[in-house]
Amino acid sequence: MREVSVSATMPGRNTVSSIPVQQMKREEMMELGMTDLADAIRRMAGANVKDYGGLGGMKTVSVRNMGAAHTAVALDGIPVSNSQAGQIDIGRFDIRHLESVSLAVGHQEDLLQSARLLASAAVLSLESRKPTFLKDRRWGLDAMCTAGQWGEVSPSLEYRQRIGDGTTLSVGGGFARSDGTYPYTLQMPNSKPMRLKRSNNGIWQYRTEAELRQAFRNGGTLTVRAYNYTSDRELPGHVIFHNVKDSHESLRDDIRFVQALYRQDLSHRWSIMAQGKYNHGRSKYRDEGVQYAAGYTQERYTQQEGSVCAAVSYRPHGGWELALSQDGGLSTLRSEMKYCPNPDRLSSYTALSARYGNARFRATASLVGTVINEHVQRDKAADDIRHLSPSVALRYTPWTGIPLHLRAMYKNTFRPPSFNDLYYRSSGSLDLEPEDAQELSAGITFFAGQAGPLRRAAITADGYWNRVENKIVAIPTTYVWKMRNYGLANMSGVDVTASATLTLPASMYLDIQGAYSWMRAIDLTDPGSKSYRNQLPYTPRHSGNAGLLLHTPWLNVGYTIVAAGKRYILAQNIPSNEVEAYHDHTLTLSRELKMGGCSLSVMASATNLFDANYDVIRYYPMPGRAFHITLEFTL
Repeated sequence: MREVSVSATMPGRNTVSSIPVQQMKREEMMELGMTDLADAIRRMAGANVKDYGGLGGMKTVSVRNMGAAHTAVALDGIPVSNSQAGQIDIGRFDIRHLESVSLAVGHQEDLLQSARLLASAAVLSLESRKPTFLKDRRWGLDAMCTAGQWGEVSPSLEYRQRIGDGTTLSVGGGFARSDGTYPYTLQMPNSKPMRLKRSNNGIWQYRTEAELRQAFRNGGTLTVRAYNYTSDRELPGHVIFHNVKDSHESLRDDIRFVQALYRQDLSHRWSIMAQGKYNHGRSKYRDEGVQYAAGYTQERYTQQEGSVCAAVSYRPHGGWELALSQDGGLSTLRSEMKYCPNPDRLSSYTALSARYGNARFRATASLVGTVINEHVQRDKAADDIRHLSPSVALRYTPWTGIPLHLRAMYKNTFRPPSFNDLYYRSSGSLDLEPEDAQELSAGITFFAGQAGPLRRAAITADGYWNRVENKIVAIPTTYVWKMRNYGLANMSGVDVTASATLTLPASMYLDIQGAYSWMRAIDLTDPGSKSYRNQLPYTPRHSGNAGLLLHTPWLNVGYTIVAAGKRYILAQNIPSNEVEAYHDHTLTLSRELKMGGCSLSVMASATNLFDANYDVIRYYPMPGRAFHITLEFTL
């Protein structure tokens, strides 16, 4: 008989999921010239990245303007946490060493996951690169280096080894540095533009890690990862006309953790998962100036956290699945500062989940119970917290054979105050209540995959309404700023994504993708306030992106545009508080060369191609046009 080839295009996760989820693979991120994780997330509908500029600038992500503290970050399915600040700086993750990045509103659909992730309003999931080996080799080597302007260089090296049947060991590390002295233009009305250079914006990062993967004969898999990260960064000052702050602030972070994840399908009905993590972090903040008696001030903090999680799922019959997850953790904060009461936080998360599905319908529901107990070594501790968070997600396919799906979701979440919110100097407040959030979302998805010129097409459109009560904000009092529950906000909007793949002559094809978000996020706290029903700070009404990636046998060419409308730096929407709209263009050229048993990838990119002068955070100018080149050698 003659050989017959049958091919099909798999639908994207976002088109078949009950909740809005977007994913980007490593190959796509590299071919589109993305230099850091913030670049990738900016291309996802509904995501808002606060970026203070440069390689070392802090970067946090908020989904549908819920706030960065409502977005959980998971590395290989295990939560990344920061009890002191309550939010994660995503700038410390290197996208070159990630297999994929996904962003889910609500939570990922897998029931066998951490209860802490199920309790979050959104989840940013980072998957590490899995070890690969060329041909029948038992070892592999990956060397990579990125170089760019303003002294940016970032080499890394990873070695992989097979150890027996089903066991692999990966060891690697690298560093990154940049002086961050990029030029920018300071323009004020009725004044001559000033061409300046960013100062006190350098960074040095060092990373080492090791990973052991074991596949057991009983079907279980074990992954153990040890990670060490150190960064020394200068903190640039704000930039205001005739008052460019000469900053002398710096921050050193040392983060080390060990984590382990075990999963196994005991049978076609039962599955189990267990994970554990120990994290140790130290930070040192320093500022120099004549305003200090000693010529400088310095603050040191040490965070430690230990957490464990166990989960079990059961599939009785008829499309049903039940799951139970239990998390426990202990977080501590220590400092030599006299005002720090050295708090401890004991947390427990319990999640009960259920799912029913068939060919045309799927329903998922969960109930998460959270218990948080606070203890301090001196002074008074904050009140303990008890909270129940329900959620439900539905997906329905109206017509058999037509890949069009309807979906809807409701979720209640909350976020507890961070250690800084409660205990930091005179600004902390022990009376804070957790922020309470309600999420409603409904949408439609469509996917088509076929032979011919249009190989694949996918469209999603989701409308949403969110409400956040007891927002934790800093409010000025007679002498100092204090953290208070003073806020009620409504967020409504629409997220639309579209992508397609076109087959072209001469073995070429074109990937097209785009996303658009419209958001109305308004302050409903005080009807008598001047900011009542005004757009919330740093929330553009319109934002979006578009990208083209042309694959040819000789060269891959990528072009992307990221744009955001005007925003306001304060709650009152007046012209003096306005931040101008911007659009950022990136051009990328890439080529992979095969040479016997190894490969060499060359990628060159030009970011901010038209040298736009803009701020994401007002008074913190973003870099202008920059050129980068990346070489990756795989053996």
